[in-house]
Amino acid sequence: MFVHGLWLLDSSWDHWVPFFEEAGYSAVAPSWPDDPPTVELAREDPSVFAGKSIGDVAAYQQAIIEKLDRKPAVIGHSFGGLLAQILAGRGLSAATVAVDPAPSRGVLPLPPAAIKSAAAVLIARVAHLTRLRRSSG
Repeated sequence: MFVHGLWLLDSSWDHWVPFFEEAGYSAVAPSWPDDPPTVELAREDPSVFAGKSIGDVAAYQQAIIEKLDRKPAVIGHSFGGLLAQILAGRGLSAATVAVDPAPSRGVLPLPPAAIKSAAAVLIARVAHLTRLRRSSG
């Protein structure tokens, strides 16, 4: 199941759905509640995207999942990645891929001081892994 992000439509997954179906998977890319069927209609009236909460969209996606024969793998991008994580947290997916997910409420950006203080550890870890790869051939 593919979940699109904000300001996109289910058609943003049009290249991926057939790719997975040709590989033998059943793929769905449902729209969000009240999404227009085409980009052209969305451009004519962008207000259709307003007034939907995260909970509304997650509940809508959950209702779709509950109609499936089995738990799907859920793949979401951006805001769809956040929704994929919410659906996974509800136990609704067999596997979840959140591609560059939007942050959830309460997740703050990492301050530069934290990155600076952790840099030595991260650099040492990368150097260690590089040495291991070289020695294993």
